[in-house]
Amino acid sequence: FLTVNNGRNEGLKGSFGMFVKTFPFYLENKETVSEYLLNANDYLVGSVANLLYPFSDLSADLGVNSGIMFAYQGDYFYKTNFGGRELYVEQLERKDGKGKLSVELHRDNGRFFVWVEYRSDIYEEETIRRLVGLYDVVLKEFLKKEYSSEIVLTDEKELDLLNSFNNADLSYIDDKRTVLDSFKDMVAKYPERNAVVFKDKRYTYREVDILSDKIAAFLLKKGIKKEDVVSVLINKSEYIVIASLGVIKSGAAYQPLDPSYPLERLEFMVKDAFG
Repeated sequence: FLTVNNGRNEGLKGSFGMFVKTFPFYLENKETVSEYLLNANDYLVGSVANLLYPFSDLSADLGVNSGIMFAYQGDYFYKTNFGGRELYVEQLERKDGKGKLSVELHRDNGRFFVWVEYRSDIYEEETIRRLVGLYDVVLKEFLKKEYSSEIVLTDEKELDLLNSFNNADLSYIDDKRTVLDSFKDMVAKYPERNAVVFKDKRYTYREVDILSDKIAAFLLKKGIKKEDVVSVLINKSEYIVIASLGVIKSGAAYQPLDPSYPLERLEFMVKDAFG
């Protein structure tokens, strides 16, 4: 993302003018919160030493660009000191934005608040509100947690919502029924209803039943037996569901593998399943 520097030095402290400079900001994740913050500080200090290199030139030379900008403004937009006199700033609302998304942290009378400008044709208001809420959660977590892996990115409201999905007041009546039994009931009752939807692709219960039967037949032809393990390496698609049903219909156990996992992790999972 991008951030800004006021561009002022000792020789400019008594001058009015727009000297703000933009520069890209990239941080690698660190194990501890303190390492992350120290790394951010070192990066900022190092970047300021190269502010004479305009971001427009850097973008053209290196192809670096970003639609997201973050700026810590402090109380700069509320009061400033000029010639030994403290001046208060009158803010004027503006309709134009500085990019796709601009996040500013301000301070006024000892309190901090976030100011966000965004393109409404790209972001919805609810998305921005959630972004600001997440930013607030992360800042508070920085003060509580030692390791970055311990930071919780959900607030209490979201946790309550997630926990509500686990309410299981209904008892399971017949513990002898399987997933396939339930699926077959749906095929019989609602054969033309959508069973699987992925992006612009839709499959009815009848279609899913036919496709999964073909997968099961293919596996049985390959010699798969009951209680064998079938590992399925597949990108996110409608076949995550269809393939799992096909494997189960063959009598084998289904092991999903995510192609985004490191190769070493995938090899371990396969060896562990077949061990």
